[in-house]
Amino acid sequence: PSPYPFESIVYPQGKYTLTIEYSGSSDSAEFELTDSGRIVIPFWIKELAQDWTSGKISNKEFALGIENLIDEKIIFIPDTNAENETLVKIPQWFKITTSWWANAMIPDSDYAKALEFLIKQKIIVV
Repeated sequence: PSPYPFESIVYPQGKYTLTIEYSGSSDSAEFELTDSGRIVIPFWIKELAQDWTSGKISNKEFALGIENLIDEKIIFIPDTNAENETLVKIPQWFKITTSWWANAMIPDSDYAKALEFLIKQKIIVV
């Protein structure tokens, strides 16, 4: 999977050919963009997670980063019918899970499932 999401409007699924020319030589490669269903979380969220688990940023600042992932449809959370809340409460066990993910001990997909659980249970409200 790509470490960055492809915008389906700009790059629709299908076959592509990449042709490269340099110093009089050329070569081409064919590849296909498909939706594998795998979740790949952008690198900057890992940096944010490391800052959060080390205490450099607050729960609210971390929640804003997660909200951005959802707003940009990088992570899709089914409709939660959540009400707006100003207080951000994130359980300690999720901070540990975040630390594991930020240190490459668990994959993006497992981390996204933990996040989805917290949102569905309305433990984290975004």
